[in-house]
Amino acid sequence: MLFGIKQFQQGWGGAPESLRLLAKHLQEIDIACDVFDGRGLHRDVGKLDLLPEPGAPVSSFDFGDVAAYHSYWQAGPWQHPYRTWRIVRAMAPGQLFFYMPRGGLADIEFRRFRDLKKFPYYSLIERRILTRADRIVFSSEYERQSSYRARSVRAASIVIPDFFQNADLFTLAEERALRTQSPAREGGQLTVSFLAEIRPLKGLLPLIEGFIRFVRATRLSSRVVLKVAGGLRPGSRSYLASVQDMLRQSSDVRIELMGPLHHADRKTFYAQSDVFVVPSFSESYGLTVLEALSAGCTVIAGPNIGVLEYLPNVSGLTVMPAVNASEITRALHETSSQADFSLSARTKRRESAQLGIDFINRLALDRFGSFLR
Repeated sequence: MLFGIKQFQQGWGGAPESLRLLAKHLQEIDIACDVFDGRGLHRDVGKLDLLPEPGAPVSSFDFGDVAAYHSYWQAGPWQHPYRTWRIVRAMAPGQLFFYMPRGGLADIEFRRFRDLKKFPYYSLIERRILTRADRIVFSSEYERQSSYRARSVRAASIVIPDFFQNADLFTLAEERALRTQSPAREGGQLTVSFLAEIRPLKGLLPLIEGFIRFVRATRLSSRVVLKVAGGLRPGSRSYLASVQDMLRQSSDVRIELMGPLHHADRKTFYAQSDVFVVPSFSESYGLTVLEALSAGCTVIAGPNIGVLEYLPNVSGLTVMPAVNASEITRALHETSSQADFSLSARTKRRESAQLGIDFINRLALDRFGSFLR
């Protein structure tokens, strides 16, 4: 199978990692996957343990080889139109074409003034891709229902959750060396964390405002810290400036902007996090929710996150009714006062999360298996 994606490397959000995990599971049922990302061809990506580093070498890609694959899967919108046109033109008669929007066609992506530039591209390119596709593959029912006009396209659609593989977690002994047991109750530091691109959709501003209200109301400024990790999304400099202005006005509250987080550092980041917040206004799936839960963190999430539909009974997960500063403050109050942050409690949350992860992977494998037979 051949996949096309804008960038297949570290630092480009959850879509490349989801694709790597998909290829890894398909490899287990003897389906090999190559990925073309514009720079070139990544071969047998199901054998990769990590996404490629930026600038890693790739193989040359010959468009004439497209017809040799079982099918072509395009992951994500807004790709180079000429490249997509050449791939579609090179496909053999009857060769299957699947389209995975990856949240890029969500209604919320078409609401700002600056989004007007997307409409000509959508009308000329994306609409044709949706119509040309033999099947549209969504990662959640939420993604299917919230995609811009995708429901009106004739191509049949299917929902297949993204596979997930647990991160390389610390043992309890290793984690004990990194953190203080029961930090919220025994005088240690309570760490609230955020990991996402810095852009409006991810909800960082209401998180910071809600966190500031929480700290000032509880008078815990010396014991609570918010760690913000993630790179800046192109075109979001004014949003970052607003974040920095809010921090300058709140020097009494501990908030750390860490910048982009290297993939190898995620293990330590999650191990040192007590409360992990996903305040996104919309996520087609939401891979970080699973990452944080599998590491034993207590998680606070917004309601419009696709993966939540697969996790109805996971412990340590609080879903807010809406994403705003007031709801975040309320959730932080409840979590900090009621949750158990000891290592034994983290272990129980890991075990509960694993049940949900096993269900997701079984469902995905079953749907892919029946889908490809």
